[in-house]
Order: sequence, then C-alpha cells, then structure tokens
Amino acid sequence: MNCSWHLCPFCGYLLNFKKKQEMFKEKDLQQIASYGMEEKDVINQIHEFEVGFPYLNVIEPAIPGKGIIQLQEGEIANLVRMYDEARNQLNILKFVPASGAASRMFKSLFSFYDALENGQDAGDFLE
Repeated sequence: MNCSWHLCPFCGYLLNFKKKQEMFKEKDLQQIASYGMEEKDVINQIHEFEVGFPYLNVIEPAIPGKGIIQLQEGEIANLVRMYDEARNQLNILKFVPASGAASRMFKSLFSFYDALENGQDAGDFLE
C-alpha cells in the first residue's frame, strides 16, 4: 500500500492503514486474497464495525413481489431434497435466526431446550 492513511468512504474518518495492517499475519493476507479482496477492503469492514453502521431509511415494507420471494410447494420440496443430498458435505454449525424478531420468537424454545438439558422437568414449561 503506497499511503498509510485512507479516508473512510462512509464516515470521512481518516484511517491509519499502517497501524491496522499490523494485525494481519501472512496467513490472513493469503485468506483475504483468496476471497478476491485487498487489505484495505477488510480494514474498511473492521472500521465499519468499530464506528457502527448508519440507519437504513426504510421507505416501504418488504412484501411478496417486493423483496420477498414466495416459494411454491414443488420448489420447497426440491430445495429440501437438494439440501438433504448435500448436507453430508456441508459443515453445519448452528441455527441463526435472520432477525431480532426471530431471535425473540425462538427464545422460549431455546430456554426449554436448555432446561431439559439441565435436567429440569418439561412439565414446568407447559400451561
């Protein structure tokens, strides 16, 4: 990198690339390059997490046909079949809900599971 200072395109903050580059080992640089990226791209991403992201100006909700794709039964069955065929080659780590609402929606289910794992009676959760 020719210059050790770089202007953040999002907030106008002046980043010291020289200091940030010190965090990368050769293995990191190889991995960054394997993704078709440059050091400055990763440094910008790290900076975005450090300073936070601007609020999104939502102009309308996402609905079917406007950002939401509704799958037909045949498509769902085909995707499930494809997943079943490929899952032995996948490294599945965990279920991550896609939104905060989904996290809250599954909170009681995760609490129930944790309680059962710790020997608590399932009847304690039933109304």
